[in-house]
Amino acid sequence: MVEKYKAYPEYKDSGVKWLGKIPSNWSVIPLKRYFSIINGSTPKSGNDNFWNGDIIWITPSDLSKLTSFDIINSTRKITKSGLASCGTSIVPINSIILSCRAPIGSIGLAKVELCTNQGCKSLVPFQDSSSYFYAYVLSICTEELNAKGKGTTFLELSNDELGYFSLPKPTIKEQRNIVIFLDYETYKIDTLIKQQQQLIKLLEEKRQAVISHAVTKGLNPNVSMKDSGVAWLGAVNNNCEVLPIKYIVSTPVTDGPHETPKFLDEGIPFISAEAIDNGHINFEKIRGYISFNEHKKYSKKYKPQKEDIYIVKSGATTGKIAKVNTDKDFNIWSPLAAIRCCSTKIISDFAYFYFQSKEFQTAIELNWSYGTQQNIGMAVIQNLKINIPKIREQKQIIDFLNKETSNLNQLIVKANQVIALLKERRKALISAAVTGKIDVRNWQAPTVTD
Repeated sequence: MVEKYKAYPEYKDSGVKWLGKIPSNWSVIPLKRYFSIINGSTPKSGNDNFWNGDIIWITPSDLSKLTSFDIINSTRKITKSGLASCGTSIVPINSIILSCRAPIGSIGLAKVELCTNQGCKSLVPFQDSSSYFYAYVLSICTEELNAKGKGTTFLELSNDELGYFSLPKPTIKEQRNIVIFLDYETYKIDTLIKQQQQLIKLLEEKRQAVISHAVTKGLNPNVSMKDSGVAWLGAVNNNCEVLPIKYIVSTPVTDGPHETPKFLDEGIPFISAEAIDNGHINFEKIRGYISFNEHKKYSKKYKPQKEDIYIVKSGATTGKIAKVNTDKDFNIWSPLAAIRCCSTKIISDFAYFYFQSKEFQTAIELNWSYGTQQNIGMAVIQNLKINIPKIREQKQIIDFLNKETSNLNQLIVKANQVIALLKERRKALISAAVTGKIDVRNWQAPTVTD
């Protein structure tokens, strides 16, 4: 796609690795020369006078759910009293909102006045820059921004690191031309991505419905039912026990270390929430590598084992599930809760399916809390109740679900592969335009003919 556009006539070295060569008439200036950096904050969660007001209050979770740059609403809102009670500030329309804590790099653009929590920073533009242009620029800098993050329990991007982050500076006219070009081209790609996402949603809903019915009602339509005593679970197979998770595990539910390890170029893979992908661990999305000595130290608390199940317990993907399908060494970070099933009570594959059910996911949502991000505590997870059939029936349900979900899973994988290719194409196009690898100064949208 990029090859069909011409280059600028002359280039120079930007002196910045990720920018490479830039057009000779461009310059490079630190971000703080373009924007004021405004921090966010959170009112006390226990004070009802601070919450459910009219003031939009953005968190990294809100940013991760955006389907475009434009921010017009938030999951939670605060009152004027809540605003006055903490260190957050109202920022104007066209401010760029950037997540500065895990995940670092999510981007939005304020289309209404709003404020944020401390997991975000607001970039209020000076008059000689285009917010949309720099939203595009920052949208392709996730890796570079994460590399500048520091922290013990989680990575965080400081004002200083962000302020000195180097950005390209075309003329304001070029910035606007690039935005017009990218708005047109990315809209076409985004439309294709949305179509695939809608397909995935339908497939996932169908898969979840099949799983939910099998694990809570069983396979025999004539079996008698009983009240589980749990509001979100409802009626269950009369032959089931209903027990808290803490009674069906062989070791206590635990999580990874609450500290940031020293990452290396090679070693033991270290994973966090972003590696939990469609029910499995995606080792292409590891946080980094740690030394064998750190792995050994962390393994005193928890050492991954095949058939273990992970539940994401904090961040935008809270509730996502994965099962360990490898004997290779790796370790996990604190956003993951690890569950090791007691084989005499419950088969790991049954628990894996159960945790994906609509009922269990509803329980997660009902019990998570908000601070800088959504979160569910370890004690809460341990006490969530599930219905457990006899081992023989569990095996029958597992066999049934493996067959019923196999084709759906394959279709989901294919759709995700298409999305990944489209996103790569989109990022490449944005990168080429905002770094000046292609010249779109005279670009015009194609004329639509009947």
